[in-house]
Formats: sequence, structure tokens, C-alpha cells
Amino acid sequence: MDDPDAPGAIFRHWSIYDIPAATSTIKQGQPSEPQLENTIKQGTNDLGTIGYGGPCPPSGEEHEYTFFIFALTGHLELPPGASASDLTMALQGKVIGTGSFSGMYARQ
Repeated sequence: MDDPDAPGAIFRHWSIYDIPAATSTIKQGQPSEPQLENTIKQGTNDLGTIGYGGPCPPSGEEHEYTFFIFALTGHLELPPGASASDLTMALQGKVIGTGSFSGMYARQ
């Protein structure tokens, strides 16, 4: 999940990868651990932590948050806790399909 409205650069809130193809849902409240069940791994977000870091735009601002999903030719062969840049490089040449959805969020 990325925040493209963050000042300066896109802000990565969550990376999750090596999800088995048969997976249809991901349960909410995943632990902040780099290795989850099966082959599922989580990367380091731009908060410097592992796992999901929810939206938190500055007060009075509305930001867009975009989730991306990539269909790949195989696992990324990255260790748990990979950085956003490592994930981007590992995707090269392995993407066979993509999807995304986004929503707007502002604190009240």
C-alpha cells in the first residue's frame, strides 16, 4: 500500500509478498512479523517497521492510498523484511498481470 500524496516521495505503508496463488483473502490484523504462514512474507515499510502501517496524513489533508497486486511467474526469492526498493527490483521480468485499487483518507 502506497501513499503517492506524501511530501517528497511515494510513502510505502505495507509490502506483502510470496502469497500463494490459491490465496483468496488475507486476514486483518496480521502480526508485525516478517515471515507469516506458508510462504507469505512482509517487507519493511517506510516507517522503518515490518508489516502494515495504516494511513495517517497530516491533519487537514486528504491522501490517496493505493493497493497494488502483481501476478508473477514465481516467488520473488527475497528474504522476509525486504525493502521497497528490493521488492521493486525483484519484480523486474516476473510480472504477468497487475491490478490496483485506491481510496481517499483524511483524519478527523
